[in-house]
Amino acid sequence: MRDRFVDIPWLLLRPVQEDLANLWCAEAADATAAITDYLKLWELGSREFYSSAGYGNPLDVTKHFAVAIRHGVNCAQARVGQFTARYYSIAEALDMLKTGRAV
Repeated sequence: MRDRFVDIPWLLLRPVQEDLANLWCAEAADATAAITDYLKLWELGSREFYSSAGYGNPLDVTKHFAVAIRHGVNCAQARVGQFTARYYSIAEALDMLKTGRAV
């Protein structure tokens, strides 16, 4: 919660909200698929920093990658019921989603 607002990770919500008065969470399988795809996409994006096309990019741009991965890992933790923030690698977060429990 931030001040008087509840912070709900968008990866855990249904992509189409049909009811204007309520927020609907994604089904468990849909949330798992969304988080998995999100983490894999950002992992691929990180490789751009090591490619010949992206080697000259400023290093401060990597903060966007770090924040996105943290968000994905936090969503994976919430998906399996772990609400204490803890570091997990992308591989560990993906494994957590496969097994349905924290590593």
